[in-house]
Amino acid sequence: MKQILFVVAFMLALKSYTQKELYFATDPVLTPDASQIVFAYDSDLWKVPVEGGEAYRLTAMEGQESKPAISPDGKWLAFTSNRNGNN
Repeated sequence: MKQILFVVAFMLALKSYTQKELYFATDPVLTPDASQIVFAYDSDLWKVPVEGGEAYRLTAMEGQESKPAISPDGKWLAFTSNRNGNN
């Protein structure tokens, strides 16, 4: 049930992110307090409130960032990047 709610919230948040249709958003992860969704889109990581609203870019460096993971206390964000040629 929680996973279904998460997927629905993720889709609603992405829909409100942009006026145009959003494609290829991947790797959604929910913050420990369930207030934010972090996801990969357009080679960077983004964060959006679960209720919807504006998404904020978290990374803007060379290469592709993906597979975000948030620490249990919510203070750290880990991710995969190919900035140096390998993941």
